[in-house]
Order: sequence, then structure tokens, then C-alpha cells
Amino acid sequence: MKVSTRAHYGLRAVIAISEMARSGLPVSVSDVAKAENLSDTYLEQLVSKLRRAGILRSYRGARGGYELVRDPDTITVAEVLRAAGEQIVFPECTTPEGCELAHQRGHVCASSHFWQNLNFMVNKIAEETTVGSLIRNYEEEMGKTRAENRQ
Repeated sequence: MKVSTRAHYGLRAVIAISEMARSGLPVSVSDVAKAENLSDTYLEQLVSKLRRAGILRSYRGARGGYELVRDPDTITVAEVLRAAGEQIVFPECTTPEGCELAHQRGHVCASSHFWQNLNFMVNKIAEETTVGSLIRNYEEEMGKTRAENRQ
């Protein structure tokens, strides 16, 4: 199992836009790309998908850019991944219908339940984790790190 670059960068972009738009102004793709060290072209494709999915709103013009449509506490990681065109995918054998052995033997293999449980837990965490909670956790961690460095 591997999380795609598109999913990873899409989530990073949404978090960056959420943080940078706190000023009340839309955030340009180039500002996000610079802050996150990402390609402008690739990021433009991602934010376009995120806009079409209703996660981002775009503004045109010299002061144009992007902002979140909703509060970051209402946008889940799972939504962002789906909007980026990605799913967290496990082996097809997570269901009896997708298991080759189940068709041959009449039952799933010994590892099937592990994959089913892992699939369930990962998707549950993605559905329950919001962009807002990721930002708060990061800020708390950074605050602790700064405090430790001052001592």
C-alpha cells in the first residue's frame, strides 16, 4: 500500500491554504507552491480538482486565489483524498467477492480478515480526521518543540 503523491500533495495544499487564508485574503497557487516546495503546474491541477469537489473556492483577478469553502473542522482527510482523485486501496481480497481464493476454495485466505480490518481502520481514521484537527495538532507539536528548544 502506498499513498500517492497526488493525495499527499492535495492534503498539504488544503492545509497550507487553510493556514495562509487566515489573513482573510485568497491564497495564490504560487504562494502555496513556494511554501510547500511544490510545482506550480502540478499544484494548479490539484487545486482545480479540489475546487470542483467543493473544498476550495477560487477568486479571479490580481488579488485572486483560493480559500476553503467550509471551516477546516468540517473537511475530512477522506474528502480531500477523494477530491484529489485518490482512494486508500488495499488488496482486492478485502471482500469475499474480490478474493481469488474464495472463488477457488469457497473461502477467503487467512490474511483476508487482517486486510479487511486494516482497510476499515484506515478509512475510519481518514473519515474522522479533519483538516482543522491536523492543523491544531501540528501547532501544538510545534509549540512544544519551540518551548523545549528555549530551555
